[in-house]
Amino acid sequence: MYFCITIPLFLIILVVSSFNGGDARFGHQHRSFTCVVTGDVLFINGVKDRILSAKELEEYNNYTADVHDYNVKVKEHFQQNSNRCFYGSCCYGCVNAAQPTKNQSNTGQNNQMPQYPQTPSFCNPENVKIYKFDACQVQNDKVYVGLQYARDLTLLEIEKFQVYDRDLKEFWENVTATNQQQAPYGTQNWQVHKQAPITDQQPTLQMPTPPNICNFIYV
Repeated sequence: MYFCITIPLFLIILVVSSFNGGDARFGHQHRSFTCVVTGDVLFINGVKDRILSAKELEEYNNYTADVHDYNVKVKEHFQQNSNRCFYGSCCYGCVNAAQPTKNQSNTGQNNQMPQYPQTPSFCNPENVKIYKFDACQVQNDKVYVGLQYARDLTLLEIEKFQVYDRDLKEFWENVTATNQQQAPYGTQNWQVHKQAPITDQQPTLQMPTPPNICNFIYV
């Protein structure tokens, strides 16, 4: 019998809608899960990606064991702290949070929330990042039309996406810097505007053009 598990990871989706081959609109979304493993099959963002290798399956099994241990530790953490006093509020038979019990070490490690296990290497931010075009989507260097795998990106296309990512990051950094300079409130911005005269002409920020991967043919 096969079971499936969802691997939590934040996902960034780049939504690209092109018109007449010119301007593009972009959006950012976040999801709480992106990778699903059932048996030895890996799904990313709802589409079948590939069969996991023996080494990756071992990594996956170790991850599931670590997640089980994590859940046990989280439960123990809340049980240990449920009978302690916080912010001056105590229950009957509680102990003061400032005074550790004899079962707790003076280091305070028992009060620390357990760390969630590291996700497997095959489910990382680069693998799950999506570029959504009008006619297709690209993820993990693969092109999908709907949920159907179409092809792998060429080496040249991969290089173009790397350049596009770099230019897009620089674009948003410039947008943030420009918005901070134009903020109507704040002492720092008021002092800057006081020293430099405000003009109607502002530098135009040009959004980078994504690689051309797929196109509709209208009939």
